[in-house]
Amino acid sequence: MTVTPSKARAVTVYEVDQDLVKARFAQWRTQGVAVATRLIADVPHLAGLEADLGDDADGRFDGLTSLGEELGVTAALLSSPPNFSEATGTRAQSSEIALWLAEGNRVLVIAEAANRGVAGTPLGSFDSAADAIHHFAGDAHLAFEEQWETTALALALTERGITLISASRPLGSWRDVRDHEDLAFHVIAARASVTAIEAAVAWAHEQLDAGIDTNEREMYGVYLGALDTFRRDNGIPFAIEPYFTNLHSSSRMLFPGPPVDFPLNSETKCIQLDAGVKVTIDEVTVATTDMARSVLRSEEGKEAYEILTKAVREGIIATLRPGVICEDVHASTLDYLEPVLPRMIEIGLLGPEVDFNTEYRKRNVGHLMGKQESFANELRPGYTHELAVGSYGAAEIPWRYGEHAIGTEDLWFIGSERTYNLTLAD
Repeated sequence: MTVTPSKARAVTVYEVDQDLVKARFAQWRTQGVAVATRLIADVPHLAGLEADLGDDADGRFDGLTSLGEELGVTAALLSSPPNFSEATGTRAQSSEIALWLAEGNRVLVIAEAANRGVAGTPLGSFDSAADAIHHFAGDAHLAFEEQWETTALALALTERGITLISASRPLGSWRDVRDHEDLAFHVIAARASVTAIEAAVAWAHEQLDAGIDTNEREMYGVYLGALDTFRRDNGIPFAIEPYFTNLHSSSRMLFPGPPVDFPLNSETKCIQLDAGVKVTIDEVTVATTDMARSVLRSEEGKEAYEILTKAVREGIIATLRPGVICEDVHASTLDYLEPVLPRMIEIGLLGPEVDFNTEYRKRNVGHLMGKQESFANELRPGYTHELAVGSYGAAEIPWRYGEHAIGTEDLWFIGSERTYNLTLAD
């Protein structure tokens, strides 16, 4: 059988006005600071955070220059939705991609010719995206988001003499390290998340305590309603919507998945709600969250949940400060958990045969965010990123064993004065 490759589509190239991008974000951030300041005014455990909200820095384009120097590239292709938006201030339409050029520190948008609703100054039309990239970048060393882009484009670029440099993680880190610039939106998102998740968890307990059978979808409906109520009651002028949702009874499965019509009743031992929201303006994502709570119905589960929640807050978040290395956080978390492992075995939440440290070194105990869960900077072995003032991320200890799938996860921010847990309930 002969496979005929699809024909590349014609494209038009536009140049982005970087001053306009910065001005757009600056205007949004001014609004965000006002809303976030109002939201945390009466939240005692976030007292002092308002001093970190008004950061006027915008290092997106200077950061690309620094990244280019570190990678030894003369251009970068920004293909993932969060990276495209960070560079252009707009949401990617269809197959749009952004091209950063080291010479002149320019940003171009490459869009299919049929798409005429693209902001920017038109520079020319080309038979394909590969032709356009080669025209402007030449025989470049090109930072390439290999986890997002197509093999077809990669082959077309190499055929034209362009050298591809793997850059999905470095470009993700480019976002991670600047997340404090959008702190106000992250605070809004975090307060929305904790309010909605805690409301859904409380509702589930109330139903089960009263002997009322329900299901995962109904619990999810309560979560969505609480999000809407939070936005309305607090007069939030930005869109807040689900980013991802894992909601499942451990009777159905131990690993994450979306809610279905699975029953929640007297036989339910554990329900995990691990979810995030996104805050958007003009369809551009300016903040995301990732947090988890659980509904524990068994006595052993309740005890384990208390142990693990304390570990997240005291064993992880309390240790985060400027200068701490990501992989060292993981090591110290294992040290923190070591004394409680015998009790977890006693209550049936861990098998005596399990080599816990070996197993848990295979996963993280948190991560930075960067408009999505970061795979560039995780709190796990082998990740040497140094935390700094302005670092923002999640801390978590998922625990799936036997009949329990326990999730407990909070969002943290390293401020100028101290580290904050953004998702503690009021």
